Amino acid sequence: MARKTAVPGCIYLNNGRYWWKVKLPGENGPKPRPLKPTGARYATKDPGVAETIAQEIWQRAAFKAKLPINDGSITALINAYLEHARSYYRKSKEAANIEHALTPLLEQYPTKLAEDF
Repeated sequence: MARKTAVPGCIYLNNGRYWWKVKLPGENGPKPRPLKPTGARYATKDPGVAETIAQEIWQRAAFKAKLPINDGSITALINAYLEHARSYYRKSKEAANIEHALTPLLEQYPTKLAEDF
């Protein structure tokens, strides 16, 4: 049974564990993927955790694909700043250095609202 979520694609149960079938930015077609918490061996059985993991995967993929996100998240703030940095520092490697420096922040808090940070 599929769940209605805030992320694109379809979150569904597969043998009692949650999976997500979605076409992420930069991919050619939809692909099923297990919704495994960090460090877990298997996909989660908790629907709330599954949706959170799906949101994090989507945010990371959107960041890597450089898609605009305007939801007030850390990812949206980083994307907006990097867009500015790429135009301002277009003749140097500074924008790449900034992107590299902000990657751990994105990995740790991809869906956290910037105002809550």
